[in-house]
This record gives sequence, structure tokens and C-alpha cells, in this order.
Amino acid sequence: MVEILRVVYVGAEHDQQRILGGAQRLLQLLWQHAPEQLTHWPAGTSLASLHDGSPRGAVPRIRRADGPDNRIEVTDPWGRTSAYPAVVATCQSWLLSARIYTDESLFSHPLWTAIERTHYMQSSKTFVVVDRPFWKDIDSETGQHVLSTTLTDRLTRGTYLLDDGPEKPTLICLSYTWNDDALKWLPLDVDERVRLMLHSLKQIYPNVDIASHIIGDPVTISWEDDPDFIGAFSDNLPGHYRYQERLYTHFMQDRFDPDHRGIFLAGDDVSWTGGWAEGAVTTGLNAVWGVMTQLGGKTSATNPGPGDRFEELRSIRLSQANSNWSTKSWTSQPLLDTLDASRSNGAERQSAPVMRSIPRGCTAGAGAASLASRLEQHHVGVKRAWCSPSPAMCAIPGARPRTE
Repeated sequence: MVEILRVVYVGAEHDQQRILGGAQRLLQLLWQHAPEQLTHWPAGTSLASLHDGSPRGAVPRIRRADGPDNRIEVTDPWGRTSAYPAVVATCQSWLLSARIYTDESLFSHPLWTAIERTHYMQSSKTFVVVDRPFWKDIDSETGQHVLSTTLTDRLTRGTYLLDDGPEKPTLICLSYTWNDDALKWLPLDVDERVRLMLHSLKQIYPNVDIASHIIGDPVTISWEDDPDFIGAFSDNLPGHYRYQERLYTHFMQDRFDPDHRGIFLAGDDVSWTGGWAEGAVTTGLNAVWGVMTQLGGKTSATNPGPGDRFEELRSIRLSQANSNWSTKSWTSQPLLDTLDASRSNGAERQSAPVMRSIPRGCTAGAGAASLASRLEQHHVGVKRAWCSPSPAMCAIPGARPRTE
């Protein structure tokens, strides 16, 4: 809910603009853009000309190069390796551990934890091309359009209509689903998906023959089934704020160990607005500032960059915000009273909310043994307890400490 609130608060769904030719046109134009005023290259140089007209292939391996200059080696699928003083990684962060052989020393253990615990949403979309925006036809009985954007608890969940102008071929997104609803489509091919979607919509619009308007082959995607994405977009779970804060502030590397410097993360999943292009752009600008600083550059005093104003604008770091917790004064009694009351009232097991009630770093000792015993009575798994990095500060005896 907090993630949806953020989307609403920043107005991400307001005043959207359609890019004629598709969103890839933005990247194509950036690739071809040839400015006349350049400092380090001749006028008219473009990214395309710097790369001989085509980008390099995929990246199966990233590692720290041997040698005193601490460069980072990037290897392509054909074994060609190049070393760079700085690298920007814009892939889905899971790929750094799931599909790319990434030198583990490039990131600290807390940063790896943040990468691994990024939560990606499953998502499925299915599109069909239709002959015209027929949904604008008027129903003689109701006086309303025969079809409209449809949000339902049926299989399709969300159906969206994309108008390309009167009497012109256009698109319908028959279904847009997330998570469990998206997994229902995963094993089905595109034709079976469309058949079931049309059947579902027929129950809502019995007098509308959508199939008669389809003029092209349907297109579908399940993002979690794409090996280059492994998920649609990031969406934080409760307790994930601290992980997102680490990812978002990773471009500030002045206090990093030298082995962890030089690679910068960017992308919507690194931002606070996963799934939105704006998050990709802002983290890209952050990474550019980080690379510039890595190479010894500075911004103009009249146009400061994100790192120059970092202390002023930075997000709250929870370890600082929670520094008032006293490990000596905290007592487990309120938690136990709640458990006892729930048990006496016949309440169902609610292990997750209970475990989130335990403050990180609470004191171990005789009270912890009693707490563990009482938690077991209430069927709360002690293996889910939060621990601080120090074994002496574990809330539950025997729980394995981990860096949060």
C-alpha cells in the first residue's frame, strides 16, 4: 500500500504522454543524438559513432581487473573483454547474481543483501490489434459506449483500450495482471490466453463481439518468464525500506572500500518509483554524477549535481532514525501479553506481524530464553527472528545472525 501511495502522491499516473513509434524511440534518438557543443569529442559525435554504429552484446561476466589502477573488466558473450575505470549497470539487479558472473567483491555484503532482497512483481500483458476503436460505438439500450476500460475480479483483471484515432487500427490490452493473477497465465500459450480472456470479457459484455474486430496476431508477455528480466518491476515489501535506501544511495561512494568503488547501479528498480521511467532517469543522473566524481570531475557551482546536495536531500537511514532504541530497557512483556490475549481469544496464528514487533538488536539473556519458549507456545517460528550482526545481540538464542 505504501508503494501505491507513493505513486499517487508523486502524480506518476497524471499527465502521461504517448511516444509515437513506441518508447524505444526515446532510446533510439538518444543513441543517434549528435550535439554540436562537446568538450571531449568533435562536434557531431554521437553514441552510435563512438560504438561503430551498434551497441556491444550482452554481458555474462563482470570482475575487478588485476593491476594497480583498479579497473573493472566487462566480458561479452564471445569472450571479448574490455577494462574501464567506471561501469554503470542498468539491468534488473537480480541479474547481477542470477545470470551474470559478477565478482562478489564489487559490492559490500549489505549491498548484496539489498540486491538479493529486491522484490520483483510477476506481471503478464496480452495485446491484440483491432480494426478500429469500436468501443466508442453507442449501445442502443444504455446510451453508453459498448466497451470501456474494465477492472474486474475475473481472470483478465484489467482491460485497457488504446485509441489511435477514428477508424484507424488500434490496440486492446486484453489483460494486465500482477503476481498470483499473472501466474495463472504463465503456463498458457498466447492463443489459449486470448481464448480465456475473450470468454471472461464475454461474461461482462455479452453483446460485444471483440473477436470479430481482431485483425492481427496477439502478443503476450510474462515478464518473470523472460530470462533478461526475471520479473516486471520492483515493488517493496514491508521492511524493505532499508534495502531500497542502500540501492538508491549507492552512487555516493566516497566512503566505500576501494574494492567496492567504480560500479554504479541505475534503473527504475534502484529508485523509489519502481516500474516508472522517471526512476530510471533520476538514478541514471545519479550514476552519471558518481562516474564523473570517480574520474575526478566536478559540477558547476551554478548547477550542482545530486551528490553535491546529497546531505540536504538524502533519504532517511533507518539505522540512524532508530538509534534511540535502548537494548537494555526494551522488554518483551507487551509482546507476550499480546500473544497471551490472542491465544485466549482463539485468534489465528499471526507470526509475521509478531516478529516485526521485535526491535532489531534486542537484548539476549534469560529473558530471551523465556521469550523463545513463549513464542514456541504460540507456534511462532523462532527462525524468523530479526538479528543484529552481533551474535550477542540476537533476540532468540540459536538464531543465526545476519547483516540486515
